[in-house]
Amino acid sequence: MIEATLADLRQSASFFKTRQVVHIVNGRKKEDIAYFVPIIFKDKFEAFLAELEKENYYIE
Repeated sequence: MIEATLADLRQSASFFKTRQVVHIVNGRKKEDIAYFVPIIFKDKFEAFLAELEKENYYIE
């Protein structure tokens, strides 16, 4: 897994070509923001999201 800030993502298109999950953090506060999941994990990630949906993990 790669760790990156939003500024890193704005400056480099290579992050979007990675085969690793990118952990996105707030550079100043060192807080978690999100994860970027590459397309190679699409099928597994969608199955994971479907399972979460079944278990009502989504908050609306």
